[in-house]
Amino acid sequence: MRAHLSNEDRSFSKKTVGDFEWYVREQVDYFCARIIEYKTDGRILPINKIWNAFAGDVITQYSFGFSYKHLQSVGFKETFHDAFMAVSEFGHIALQFPWITPVR
Repeated sequence: MRAHLSNEDRSFSKKTVGDFEWYVREQVDYFCARIIEYKTDGRILPINKIWNAFAGDVITQYSFGFSYKHLQSVGFKETFHDAFMAVSEFGHIALQFPWITPVR
């Protein structure tokens, strides 16, 4: 007997993910174009930053229906990387001492 999908589960169904493939392919094409741009100009490509920009754009578009277009930012400086790193630095402390940041 097949179980029914809840609303949350439908977000990750094979059909829903497959329907989003066009956007991922579009972003991969743009990703490659940016790599060629850096190669043509003789600039050093910050691979960690371009990857963060790509992942952030795909995830926000899939999850929220819009993208911040980080892949289009100059030098890929507009990403969520710094914010996530800041949270991760404090996260370990918050787990050990939950009373430091009470939720009200």
